[in-house]
Amino acid sequence: MAEIDRNKEVKVTNRIHGNVGYQLQDGTVLINRQFTPGQSLFITFDELEKLSWAPGGRALIEDDLIIHDEEIAKQLLGNIEPEYLYTDEDLIRIMTKGT
Repeated sequence: MAEIDRNKEVKVTNRIHGNVGYQLQDGTVLINRQFTPGQSLFITFDELEKLSWAPGGRALIEDDLIIHDEEIAKQLLGNIEPEYLYTDEDLIRIMTKGT
């Protein structure tokens, strides 16, 4: 897998119908991110990697957030199921029109 620029920003979206948030200590800086339902933020690969190492961070990425960059998602989570990247619109289309 190719080296990913640590400063690369990627769109991250809250996929659940509740608020999601996390705090990370990065040196002397406290990072506090809060997502409302459906909200998207642009976050660096470096921050997402640190989140994946934090207690509960990987589960947050897998279950509650969507990383809209397949390469970065695979780097952080390993193999991902195609469903990981489904949007609400994809799910509605699949449910109403089949596979």
